[in-house]
Amino acid sequence: MLFREISLDICRIWQPSEYAILIRWNLKGVPRVPWEAKGQFQGTSRYKLDRNGKIYEHKVDNLAFNFPLPLKPAASVLDLVAACPASPNPTFLWGPLDTYSSSWLEFYRVVRKTLDQERYQLLVQDNMVTCS
Repeated sequence: MLFREISLDICRIWQPSEYAILIRWNLKGVPRVPWEAKGQFQGTSRYKLDRNGKIYEHKVDNLAFNFPLPLKPAASVLDLVAACPASPNPTFLWGPLDTYSSSWLEFYRVVRKTLDQERYQLLVQDNMVTCS
């Protein structure tokens, strides 16, 4: 009665526990108002069930009004490259161990230094270091 045109899309239904059902939905419609603005609503319905499996409570969560529309797909790979600006920080670097360090490199360096200080002989086989 409140909408002139209405559609409901069920996006997902799941049951996180024995006594609850969740439904993710998307509602589109044109309300019966003079300006007839089209509206979209997205939300989650949470149903609580009793021992017999009958619904005794319904709550609507995460309600979003006129949420942003999804982006249209890229026509080519060049569109994707242009849409993603270059990162100010490189994701990987090749250089001296001291200049660019991570927790694993730091760990390796400390172990290697400890082994060298204790004068263990290092044997390298298949890129693995063994102590003897």
